Amino acid sequence: MKQLGEILDQIADGPAIRFAAIVSRDGFIIGNSSSAGESEELAAARAAQLIFAADGLGEELSNGGTKQIVVKYHNGLLVVDCLNSETLLLTAVASEASMAWVQYAVKKCLPEINQRL
Repeated sequence: MKQLGEILDQIADGPAIRFAAIVSRDGFIIGNSSSAGESEELAAARAAQLIFAADGLGEELSNGGTKQIVVKYHNGLLVVDCLNSETLLLTAVASEASMAWVQYAVKKCLPEINQRL
């Protein structure tokens, strides 16, 4: 049986993917790919804040809870998938060209991730 880090490494092995991490909704890293560094801890905490704000906005607009957030930056993307009420999957992508890979890799690995949570 694969460990959570190994599954996240499968996602992070895609073209131009910088790292993948499972994060609690209060901003703590539960597991991450081997490509993740120290700055990802701060990113995890801030992503949790982002989801909190998006959930509030969704409620205000009567759209329900957040499922996914994609943030475009000048030098890449951050994709935050809400796995359940307690956990998030962060995937940092160096370029938009690999967004299709992120979606494919997450969909492929999601059953294994959910088994370990």
